[in-house]
Amino acid sequence: FADSYGRNSSWIFFCEEETTINLSKLLMTLQKFQKSK
Repeated sequence: FADSYGRNSSWIFFCEEETTINLSKLLMTLQKFQKSK
């Protein structure tokens, strides 16, 4: 994915159609990681 899509491929989520995602918690978790890696 990184070769085809560059930096946009760092995080990919596959969810079932019934999956519920709490976006605020997801964003708080992702903010713990360095963007440059």
